[in-house]
Amino acid sequence: MKPYLFTFLLMAGVAASCQAQIGLGLGSGGINIKSSVENKLRIIGRANFFFSDLSQFSPSLHVVSQFVNESQIKAYFGGGIGADIRFSEFDEHTIVHIKAPLGVEFFPLEGKNISVTVESGLVFSTGEDLNNLYIPAIFEFTFYLR
Repeated sequence: MKPYLFTFLLMAGVAASCQAQIGLGLGSGGINIKSSVENKLRIIGRANFFFSDLSQFSPSLHVVSQFVNESQIKAYFGGGIGADIRFSEFDEHTIVHIKAPLGVEFFPLEGKNISVTVESGLVFSTGEDLNNLYIPAIFEFTFYLR
């Protein structure tokens, strides 16, 4: 489990070193770390954990560009990579994802500390005997530290 914690901390460090403002959140894509909403180029990192008969750790890292930068709404598109690292006592395998995310981040309060994000995008997944193209949706809440 330590390599997964290291991966998450590495994602947090990359996001924090790139920007002064950092967002931490939770949603259907797991926990997220986002760089400043004020910059045109942003970094979004996500990590999700599942524990059952087949446990899974799913980190991802996206670089996105904002094409709408209004005070209460931000829209972005970009590219990224992620993985589903699945393991159990009987089997271990990894699925790699390449994603082109398109998202809208809405700030309902004037202070711009809390956001609600809806994101989708085209994803290509490849792994053991798998090549898949699909369009997932993510809904998440983020709190920005200043």
